[in-house]
Amino acid sequence: MMKNWNSKGMTLVEVLAVLVLGTIIALLAFNVLFGMFFNHKEKIITSANVRDVADYYLENLSNYIFSLSENNVEKIVQSETEGYYIVEKDSPANITGFKKDDGMVSLYVGGEKIESSYPDIKISDFPNTKIVKERNNIYKITLTLEYNGKSKTFNKEVHSIP
Repeated sequence: MMKNWNSKGMTLVEVLAVLVLGTIIALLAFNVLFGMFFNHKEKIITSANVRDVADYYLENLSNYIFSLSENNVEKIVQSETEGYYIVEKDSPANITGFKKDDGMVSLYVGGEKIESSYPDIKISDFPNTKIVKERNNIYKITLTLEYNGKSKTFNKEVHSIP
């Protein structure tokens, strides 16, 4: 005997199956889209934090070097073991630049250690980070910051008082 199919519409089971499958597909698409959004947001926040730290370090360092008189410079240390910094005649304890402390590179400005408020962003080891005297009163600063297994380098030239 042949069964007559009702061609007037869908059964309740078919409607429920379509709703369940549609809901599952929508949830998966929603999850993927918002996962990409939050990952991108974290990258933007981290990038902004690294830029803020670099600006803070370079601004402090360049302002001090800009006001430093060349007559007051006793020596410039440029060593991958000790660091890259300027020693002043008036007070040799006042160093300005990058120095190694306990195996980590630290920034000193006028003898004072400058630290960031982001502990996961570190100053890269030498020679990636350094201060080099280019000409008479021009200093080239190279700052490399490390974060989350990545690194970013920033460069700046500063003219001191002749």
